[in-house]
Amino acid sequence: MAQRIIGLSESMEILRGMDKELLKHAQKELKKTVQPIIMDARARLPEVAASGWSKTGRVGYSRGKASRGIRAQIKRDRVQGFSGRTMMFQVVQNNPGGAIYDNAGSRGNYTAPTQRGAGLVSALNKHGKAQRALWPAAVKNRGAVQKAIKQASFDMADTINLQLQLMGRGGRVRPRGSLHMR
Repeated sequence: MAQRIIGLSESMEILRGMDKELLKHAQKELKKTVQPIIMDARARLPEVAASGWSKTGRVGYSRGKASRGIRAQIKRDRVQGFSGRTMMFQVVQNNPGGAIYDNAGSRGNYTAPTQRGAGLVSALNKHGKAQRALWPAAVKNRGAVQKAIKQASFDMADTINLQLQLMGRGGRVRPRGSLHMR
């Protein structure tokens, strides 16, 4: 569900050059905008995903650990379909057990006894097909999050313009209406 906000990468670069504290504040505000997705995804995690699945170990499933693993990330990287390095803003599941719960069974038709993991996938399918938490939460909250991100982007542009005026440089770098999503 990729969305591009025209001017966001440029605004973040301007903030990086002006004031690191303003950049941190802007990133913190952007991360707050996806809280509806994060909270909804956390609510979709079951207490016990599959009977017999250990709560310990690297790939053990614990609702608390899986819940803490869902978080927002902001980074600069290459994105397929966009030229150059782009500011990426995404919600990810960093906990291995939570990632297995969310995505197990998404790559094919798991049937016993020919494929390993068929039993786990059939146990997890009681909670729904693959993409059990993050994707449904993102689809459900997409509109509200897009509005919040757009507003946060406008607020960031206003902050940059105010800082430029205070520094005596004058002019507006990014008029309020020029940031838009496509």
